[in-house]
Amino acid sequence: MQNVLRGKENCGKGKVALVTGANTGIGKTAAKGLASVGFHVVIAGRTLSALEAAKTSIDTDLGLKSDGDGGRVTILKTPLDLSSVASIKAYAQDFIEQKMMLHVLVNNAGVSNFPGKTKEGLEYTMGVNWFGGFLLTNLLLDVLKQSQPARVVIVSSGLHTMGRVTVDNIDKLLEAPAGNNMNQAYNDSKLANILHTMALAKRLAGTGITCYSLHPGVVKTEFGRNLSGCFWCCLKCCACCLRNADDGAATTVYCATADLDANANGKYFADARMLNPNNASLKDDKVSEALWAKGEELTKKFA
Repeated sequence: MQNVLRGKENCGKGKVALVTGANTGIGKTAAKGLASVGFHVVIAGRTLSALEAAKTSIDTDLGLKSDGDGGRVTILKTPLDLSSVASIKAYAQDFIEQKMMLHVLVNNAGVSNFPGKTKEGLEYTMGVNWFGGFLLTNLLLDVLKQSQPARVVIVSSGLHTMGRVTVDNIDKLLEAPAGNNMNQAYNDSKLANILHTMALAKRLAGTGITCYSLHPGVVKTEFGRNLSGCFWCCLKCCACCLRNADDGAATTVYCATADLDANANGKYFADARMLNPNNASLKDDKVSEALWAKGEELTKKFA
């Protein structure tokens, strides 16, 4: 993290960042990194008590004061549950009513190996990891446009390589059949994150808003607490080799703060550098456009 922030002191002064899923793990560490260089950071999550604990921890670590010394960390009165359209709308409305700018939106929150459906009946992992972020971003687009130059940073995963999103199977991926493959659902959702980034960047070209997706690395956090089976056994066996949250958040903070040229818009990053994501679906614009169309359809359906 320190390498990413070197020379960036006060780069966030006068700017606002919103980080979802910031009560723990990568999100919390990314929020701390942004606050350390002067950002006013709004942290969002499902449980206000957990967010309060995270705020206290960040403030203590950085020696921040209520007057905003070195950046402020704040929490809105409304929790954010990405499995609920009503919660997402309420959170976005609360943010808008604060009359704040928004220079960096970090869509970090996500789930893994969580069975069942969202409040609206979508497969839970795709519903939270893809559609929840899609809806929140769209609801806050006007604020981002008013704040430009601004950025949208979407946390994906290297497991996107095993995702299977095609023009023809999107509806199927959003269903929640009994005994569905939850590990595959995670891979699909992470591929969807990159497809979302590409489509969003295309639509926002020339607006002063840029978009980036990223792989944080395999990080030892609470994120994998619901994992089971062979994948979880492998993670436990390799725990000593996993990155800590500080290293895992470095690429998120890099995408939020680095001086990136126009060619980086819509691109994918890992280890604080631009890489080519590897999945056939990313080579066909029809896939990202079909996924975007589905997001718009769901938005209207749940309006």
